[in-house]
Amino acid sequence: MNVLFVQDSSPCIRNIKYAEALQQMGVNVHLLHRGKTPQEAYGFGNEFYQSISRIADNSTKAVEQIARFCESEAIDVLHYHNYPDKLCAKLLKSGIKVPVVYDQHDFMSQKMRNFGFIRSHYEKVCNERNHGAIYITENYRDLVATKYKINPLNLVFPNYSSKSFLPREDELQNQISTQNGIHLVYVGHITQHKRLSRYMLDCFKMLTERGFVIHVYPMRNKKYKKYAAVRGVVMHEKLPAKLLIREISQYHYGIAFLNSSSVSAKRKQEVKYGFWNKLLDYIAAGVPPITFEYYTDMSKFIGDNKIGLVLPSIEDLTKESLGKVDLSSLRKRIIDIRPQTTCENHICELIEFYEKVMASAHVS
Repeated sequence: MNVLFVQDSSPCIRNIKYAEALQQMGVNVHLLHRGKTPQEAYGFGNEFYQSISRIADNSTKAVEQIARFCESEAIDVLHYHNYPDKLCAKLLKSGIKVPVVYDQHDFMSQKMRNFGFIRSHYEKVCNERNHGAIYITENYRDLVATKYKINPLNLVFPNYSSKSFLPREDELQNQISTQNGIHLVYVGHITQHKRLSRYMLDCFKMLTERGFVIHVYPMRNKKYKKYAAVRGVVMHEKLPAKLLIREISQYHYGIAFLNSSSVSAKRKQEVKYGFWNKLLDYIAAGVPPITFEYYTDMSKFIGDNKIGLVLPSIEDLTKESLGKVDLSSLRKRIIDIRPQTTCENHICELIEFYEKVMASAHVS
């Protein structure tokens, strides 16, 4: 099977995890992208693709380029990773002769302020005219379905980890002694803008005042002076993905929640149904994630698998409540269950989905 991944930006980590798992199954994955290559963005990943090329700057030329590529490389399925959606919408409108799978990593009209008519139009085309669609959770898919007439041929494929991301048990760091306090870790994007959901400053202040130590590994190498000024918050440098997993394995719990109080009414459901990469990073590291009941999909995943804590709210996140947890047993269970949460463990579902799309698509 020959699959073309198209991403109108630097390839994301989800794109790379797919490619690695598909390669192991004998699928030839080609990549057309803008921005950085996987190697430039993450320090690895180019080796998982049969070929890597950059998309033409002009969208009309890009559509022509992709059509030629599909023909020359006998592409069976074009797998488009959002966002942006403009190029995918133009591909679908062009009547391209291979089936297009639209993978909606982010429901951007619910996520961005001032999304606008044009971008909404592209999002609508992508959701309604694809030959098959992929969503990160069932609730996320159903949220999209309240706005668009989505394709009934769709797959739910969460942000799984990668087998190569899982350190061997002897590679995990020894946890910091709880005698030195309870150390929480937060991985991912943070902001100093109060109106955004990743404005975590007030949350971190609240938790450090309760005696927690919080280690932050941001997505960008920049100064976060307001966070660094908080006593009990330790800011770290951005790390490569695989090194990050080993590094955070020393901490007691992972923060798998955002500042939902700052989320606009428009965004509340989009955030509520999130299933973020950081959750799987914690699991890969053997670190129990903590989330709140508000985050329904992550709560269900954590609760069903018994691999972390689901609390009613941040008010319930105290040293006393965590003191009741058998942390050693919980960590052991997470380490044992990690292989089940990898892309490789579920990749046959994606391949079977491709086959269904190929069988049902009417392209000529």
